[in-house]
Amino acid sequence: MTIQEERYIKQFQKIKIKQIGKLIDEGMGNRVYEYGKKQVLKIPKISFIYHPPSLPHAKSDLQIINRYFKDYIQDTEIITTPKSDYYCIIQERITNPRHPTKNDVALLQDQFDDIVKKNIRLYDRHGDSLDFLGQQGLRECIYSLVVPWKKPHLFNIVISENKSSERLVILDIELLRMKERDQTLRDLRFRFVSTISYFLNIFFLRYCFGIHIKNNSAEF
Repeated sequence: MTIQEERYIKQFQKIKIKQIGKLIDEGMGNRVYEYGKKQVLKIPKISFIYHPPSLPHAKSDLQIINRYFKDYIQDTEIITTPKSDYYCIIQERITNPRHPTKNDVALLQDQFDDIVKKNIRLYDRHGDSLDFLGQQGLRECIYSLVVPWKKPHLFNIVISENKSSERLVILDIELLRMKERDQTLRDLRFRFVSTISYFLNIFFLRYCFGIHIKNNSAEF
């Protein structure tokens, strides 16, 4: 962990620093560490371009995802501190995760169709959407435009494998939010980034994976 992350983590009495293991993933919004044997710890990142959702928004996102996508989310807990609005996320670790390609989309078509149908309903009702690609997935999609034989992967939805079946799991509980939730600069910045990410998802999911997340009745 970085020095800044160690200072950040010390605010949370529930988090046991000795159980924090190696860094296993990093996206635009979080750095993800092993936490014990069966969980991961997600520490929000803050940069000039990106600010994580506020605590009320993070809690709202988790509630919405549990409502719409309960069959595809691991056990997730938002850890808070009484002295501030800072938070971390502890999530059940996924068994043998694999990042889906276009071939996997075809093999798990029923599950993908179900997630897309629920995501369209979510967007129509709330103006929110899953970020299917993730930062690394977006990079791979852009790279595939130049090197078409390099097949991109989805990074915010993975395949969890066990002996009898394969199950899609949504990694990121942070929703793309295109509608105003409050009149703050932070919310305006997040909506701006979310809107760009949403339309990049629409284009690259269709172009690279054959997935259509836009309601057919709406214009792209």
